[in-house]
Amino acid sequence: MTIGARIAAGFSLGLVVLVLMGAFSWTSARRVIARQKLVAQTLKIEDALDETLGVLIDSENASRGFALTGSDRYLEPMRGSRERLSALL
Repeated sequence: MTIGARIAAGFSLGLVVLVLMGAFSWTSARRVIARQKLVAQTLKIEDALDETLGVLIDSENASRGFALTGSDRYLEPMRGSRERLSALL
């Protein structure tokens, strides 16, 4: 094998390694982007669930206040909770 052939083989091998590394990097970047979208969607759902839980707790507190006192003023927050809950769902 001549010197020129060895040099060409070395450059060819380097080029193949470089292309493989580029393909691997591109694939990894695509996976990261896909996972970031899933994380963002999960956080959005988690926030909606937290808000729904807060509305349900407010409604529970209002019904408990009405049950203890018999006063209709405790029913207003529960009615508001119904509206907020239906808007969330």
